[in-house]
Amino acid sequence: MRIKIIATIVMTLLIVATVLPVAGTMNVNKNVIEIQDPLESESFPLEDDEWPMFQHDLENTGYSPSIAPQNDTVLWTFETGLWVTSSPAVCDGKVYFFSFDEYFYCLDADTGEQIWNYSIPGASVGCCCPAIYDGKVYFASGYYNIYCWDADTGSLIWTIPKPYGTPYSPAVYGGKVYISYDDDDKIGILLCLDADTGGMLWNRSFSGIVRSHAVYDGKVYIGCNDRYLYCLNADTGYIMWSYLGNAVMRSPPAIVDGKVYSGSGGGCCLDAETGEELWTGTINYWVLGSPAVAYGCVYIDTNTYIYCLDATTGEEIWKYPTGLGSGLISPAVADGKVYVSITATGYFICLDAYTGEKLWDYFIDSSGYFESSPVIAYGRVYVGGGATCKIYCFGHPSRPPYSPTIDAQKVGLPGQEIEFTIKATDPEDDDVYFYVDWDDGNNTGWIGPYGSGQKITISHIWTEIGTYVIRARAKDINELKSQYSELDMTITNAPNPPTINGETNGKKGTEYEYVFYAIDPNGDDVKYYIDWNDGSSDTTAFSPSGTDAYVKHTWSEQGDYIIKAKAIDIYGIESDWSEFKVTFPRNKMAMNTPFLNFLQTLQKLLQRLGLQN
Repeated sequence: MRIKIIATIVMTLLIVATVLPVAGTMNVNKNVIEIQDPLESESFPLEDDEWPMFQHDLENTGYSPSIAPQNDTVLWTFETGLWVTSSPAVCDGKVYFFSFDEYFYCLDADTGEQIWNYSIPGASVGCCCPAIYDGKVYFASGYYNIYCWDADTGSLIWTIPKPYGTPYSPAVYGGKVYISYDDDDKIGILLCLDADTGGMLWNRSFSGIVRSHAVYDGKVYIGCNDRYLYCLNADTGYIMWSYLGNAVMRSPPAIVDGKVYSGSGGGCCLDAETGEELWTGTINYWVLGSPAVAYGCVYIDTNTYIYCLDATTGEEIWKYPTGLGSGLISPAVADGKVYVSITATGYFICLDAYTGEKLWDYFIDSSGYFESSPVIAYGRVYVGGGATCKIYCFGHPSRPPYSPTIDAQKVGLPGQEIEFTIKATDPEDDDVYFYVDWDDGNNTGWIGPYGSGQKITISHIWTEIGTYVIRARAKDINELKSQYSELDMTITNAPNPPTINGETNGKKGTEYEYVFYAIDPNGDDVKYYIDWNDGSSDTTAFSPSGTDAYVKHTWSEQGDYIIKAKAIDIYGIESDWSEFKVTFPRNKMAMNTPFLNFLQTLQKLLQRLGLQN
């Protein structure tokens, strides 16, 4: 009998253990999952399509994102009174340059019509390029003055005297103007002036003649005839480091990706921060121009060849013979092409940037004064014509369309058809065509025509996971092509639906912990979006694929609830929903009161039987 009673008690306690709830607490997070906005690809803005200073930018890269002429069509020329050896600058629809007739000129970049000029008596100068910044033009004459003009009107803002000597191209950075020149004693000088007033801030002399300089990351880099390349603090002129080359270092340096490239000393590459030598080339010819750096290559004009070197190793990729020349020219690179003035032969040439093959040439001047380095802007090339006394503009009378913009989601699934909207505006409002390369071996070919500025919708399906670089360009009815726009697209598998584990029965007002677990097929981290079915939700932090995520929740009302959860990978790709049912019985107290009475009666019975004190 006693055994039966004990068995009954044990069974009763087991039943109680399965019915009573588990306790806990938590705050409910009511944030909802963030919806990924569509990604809009930016086209190259107009400002990046200009050439406002020597070699395009402060770093002297010699590279423009502009498209460039495909043939030797001369759009216009402008004739001055004497030689034009100055390299022009192009900004805000205007061309700025100096002529040996002792006038500084500003022309309309589209038509070649003169907008203004400024007389500089006795100011002979070589290949100095002006700098345009913040609506001002900065220029150093060969004799006695440095000038600052209003870029639109030519009104003089300030001028300061400088000693006689050959000046080089100014650079404007951080409210300061940096101008180098060689004095009559063949000593190189670097001046730092206040850009607004022309006031002297500091100057630095060197033990040999110099040329133009580059500015990067608060530092000024300049090569010298004493075989050193110097790095100076841009604020103070303090020499931070110097590099001793194996020859004179007068090639103006170019800086890309934290590396300093010089055409001097056989061609060399240095760490911009420390001056450590990364490589030296084997060029054995005279170099006075700046290298251009683009497409992972370094382009250098010497007095015998144009070289293309690997920017990482310095190894020669190709060279193009030019005949005995000056080595003064700084190449200009854009649209897969290299443009160089050949002083020895008088030809202006265009080469394929990747192979060195000559694409076209145009005879200008073989007098020996053809020393202007070309510049590229608005899809055209501008260059001084030496003894022809002209400046030349090569290109088409129409401008190409602007680079297209692309709107699309940036992630998708294999086999999913993804829609894109694309549009491009043409400066002359011509109809446009589009070409899209999907980076999976497929492309659209040229589709169109469409109206300028008209937005069209196209779609594509990728079958393999991976990251694809979509490249799109536009062309107009004159076959003038825009620069490419790019958009990254990630195709990835969705995570598996998560499993959910935790209490299935409970009590309102009590906190419960649930475990969420999902595997991403690509091994990407995942987070979980959880709908508690009571008007609240949670989003977890990312955690590694295949690991548990623990989340607590409290329900405030009785009833049945369906927990819904989905896994989301780092690209925003979502799994299917998983569901988990939780029950909070209604009228718990009414249900439990008889049972409690039974336990009290049982306790009294056990006491009477002597089984409990």
